[in-house]
Amino acid sequence: MNKREEENFVMERLDRAFASVEWIETYPNFALTNHPIIRSDHGPITLDFDLKLPFQRRPFRFERMWLTHRSCKEVVQRAWGSSTYGSRAYQLMHKVYSVRKAFVQWNKNVFGRIEQELNLSPEQCDIYGGCGKRVRA
Repeated sequence: MNKREEENFVMERLDRAFASVEWIETYPNFALTNHPIIRSDHGPITLDFDLKLPFQRRPFRFERMWLTHRSCKEVVQRAWGSSTYGSRAYQLMHKVYSVRKAFVQWNKNVFGRIEQELNLSPEQCDIYGGCGKRVRA
């Protein structure tokens, strides 16, 4: 490949790319990929200007604000009360899963899009009619 034999053969990744801060800010979703060296002593590089990452479900997080709502206990009791068959470990896993699923749905119905509203500035809250007022009984 690089006209060197056996112990003198060198295979180093010397292919690089450089970018300024301004360029990186212009193309925030870029991806630079080094490909394997196959037929020469250089490895090709591809530049993707708009990399689309696969959707990843956000992990479940229990929100402390849920405890302040009067129907929180009822949501847990209803979900925990679902009957299931199998070993004790499977039953526990299924009940925890049921509670998580119930909380996700209940959060959408009762609290709405409060996570996004909390990121609004006070001025934006006034424009949109107040933040956190979407809680439904």
